[in-house]
Amino acid sequence: MGNNSYVFFCVLIIGLFTSSCQNQKSENTRVSLKNDSIHYSSVKEIPISIKVNDIDVYNEVVNQLNESLIALVKTSNADKRDIALIASKNDNFLPIRITIGESIDTTFNVGIEPYFPTDDEDFSISGNCAQLTSVFAYSDNSVDMKKWLFKRREHLSEEQIRNTIGLYNELSKSKYTELSTAQNIPVIKSFAGLSYKVSSTNKADYYILYACSSPSEIEDFVSEIIANDFELCSNTLDLPLNCFRISNSSGYKCICLIAIDKDWKYSIEPLALIAIDNVAPSRNSIDDKNIDQMIFPNNIKVLFPKDKPEIHGYADVSISNWDGNGVSCNCTFNLRHSGDVSKVVIHRRGSLAKWLSRQDKTIVLSEVSNPYRFTYELHFEDGDNLIPVSVYDNHGNVTEFDLNINAQFVRTDTHDINIENDINIW
Repeated sequence: MGNNSYVFFCVLIIGLFTSSCQNQKSENTRVSLKNDSIHYSSVKEIPISIKVNDIDVYNEVVNQLNESLIALVKTSNADKRDIALIASKNDNFLPIRITIGESIDTTFNVGIEPYFPTDDEDFSISGNCAQLTSVFAYSDNSVDMKKWLFKRREHLSEEQIRNTIGLYNELSKSKYTELSTAQNIPVIKSFAGLSYKVSSTNKADYYILYACSSPSEIEDFVSEIIANDFELCSNTLDLPLNCFRISNSSGYKCICLIAIDKDWKYSIEPLALIAIDNVAPSRNSIDDKNIDQMIFPNNIKVLFPKDKPEIHGYADVSISNWDGNGVSCNCTFNLRHSGDVSKVVIHRRGSLAKWLSRQDKTIVLSEVSNPYRFTYELHFEDGDNLIPVSVYDNHGNVTEFDLNINAQFVRTDTHDINIENDINIW
């Protein structure tokens, strides 16, 4: 690093001297590089470009910059895999090129260490849930990296691949401890009959599990627990714990261990993810309560996986036209759907089934296109005809409603027809 600093300062002094001579005046510009950080200030704004090889990581016109070079790389929009590969091929050093105006253009090698999470877990939870782990601990990280390297036609040894993954981990780290899960998130109706076995290094007088949709809920929950003298809590983790939530609430939730001391101080430890679906499908649009992340105290960020199960859905069912007589009418239905809706049933009952069978029309949505159009035969009477519709989702929730068709028919009253009968009956 000493040689790098020496070269940088020599180039800096020569550059500033040349710039001063050309302009016949001093720009009062100061630049230094210390502890792999850049410190720059100037009277006027000057363009600064910072690259890793040919990859742009910083390109701004500023009069001041005080930042770690690695931090600038981390916060850039550059693909961190590309940068990790460069470092891996360069003995874990990043060749960072710094250009300041027209006077300074130099390259500085900055060391970077690969990061791997420790195998020692501070907590564990068993039961019907998806346990959280460090985002850097996924077993499929190696698979993803190998696929990426193959597309780049970059063949590395297993040791080099592991090192590149570690460098990518380090470049992807933020100020947060990021947790997520590679397990399938269960969808349940309630916590009735469920309990969880928890281990944790967290020591406290009382323990309780709480499933939150937002960390902001926890303060009120702890207040209730304290006000009721810790009635629902356990004073040990040796026994399974029940889990609590806001009454009748649904959605994606994070199961947290709340450890409370007798002096009312408490800590929150996110343990697992779960989904609760008690919401029937909507008729017009998804009641979107999607959630991608939760941020807890102590800079803990919980990330929900992109492939989390669907628990919201809608189905828009309408009739575009119909025609027929008073005995039978062909109705054209239009159907659009989204989310976790599984099937739609058009019920043919009551007067709708007059002269027809009582067989309902069931559309399994996984088997048809979206949108979907179909024709169904019904009997209509004069006036309003209410057509019952049921929409089901994957978790047993159902929405029921009626479609109304007002019909008017011109009929011949058969009782007014005169039929001659010349047959003599003996």
